[in-house]
Amino acid sequence: MPHQQTILYFLSRHAGMTDLMLLSAVAVVARASYTGPPWWQELEGTTWG
Repeated sequence: MPHQQTILYFLSRHAGMTDLMLLSAVAVVARASYTGPPWWQELEGTTWG
């Protein structure tokens, strides 16, 4: 079985709070890498990137 399908199968079986938390963390990190954390703009009044 291809590796990607194995991952999808695992996620489909074990999707739950842990996976949702991991996905949320990934989304926050990805957003931060593009725009910077939102509190930077509030504290510094500067747009990063």
